Amino acid sequence: MIIPEIKMKQHGIWKNSKKERDIPTRFALTYEIELNKIPYGKTIINGITYDITDENFFFTRPGDLISTTVNDGMYTHTEFIYFFTNTSVDHQAFNHILENIPTIIPVVPETLEAWNKLQAKLRAKKNTYQLIQIYLDLWSFILLLYKTSRDTHFEIIPTSNQSKSLFLAIKFMSANLSENLSIEEIAAHVGYSSSYLNYLFKTYTKLTPHAYYTYLKIEEAKRLLQHTSKTVDQISKDLGFAKTSQFINTFKNMCNITPGKYRDKKTTKLYTE
Repeated sequence: MIIPEIKMKQHGIWKNSKKERDIPTRFALTYEIELNKIPYGKTIINGITYDITDENFFFTRPGDLISTTVNDGMYTHTEFIYFFTNTSVDHQAFNHILENIPTIIPVVPETLEAWNKLQAKLRAKKNTYQLIQIYLDLWSFILLLYKTSRDTHFEIIPTSNQSKSLFLAIKFMSANLSENLSIEEIAAHVGYSSSYLNYLFKTYTKLTPHAYYTYLKIEEAKRLLQHTSKTVDQISKDLGFAKTSQFINTFKNMCNITPGKYRDKKTTKLYTE
């Protein structure tokens, strides 16, 4: 059996102790595994509402529709791994496993121990051998989630064709953050009219396509500010803003803080492979 390649996009810990602003509904662009160490609110995944507790792992796959609400003033602590794989028809068993892990899997002693060991390895400095071992351990953990979910009989909630198309539009936006795509270009990419695409975005995310595109750019700006040494001017250019002043004003309007002050405020431990 050939084991498919697995690539980690991000891993780390999300922390936040302040009142959370409204977060628009988003589509997962990778596979995501999260464990919330502190209960703090609710999340809606593919139309189903779940309490955010420390009793379940959350597993989402590319295209899943996610909306999260955080209780006012709650302190959050979420460990996460975001990854994608290069599976093909030669990896039918692995494809079956990835497509049949449910959204929530109960935390049991075996999965918690394996997760904690994997997180410790991810946080440590790694040589090539250790990286290979981590990827094998991640596959082992995925298999363990699959086994645990089968033992507890949780069900998969399918996504609609509309949400799948919207996911493709957002994926297209995410791959072109340095550009200034028009709604016509985005609509053409998924085979919809501009008016229908606008309707879908408003229905699913409460935002227009342009507003969601801007949201994606600002989320990437936040990552670049906290985890690279790029200047505000460089980030502004990288994300397709015509002027740095436009970027700063947009960032401040959306985050209630300037990019420079945000860079000094590190509330998230984030690691990018």
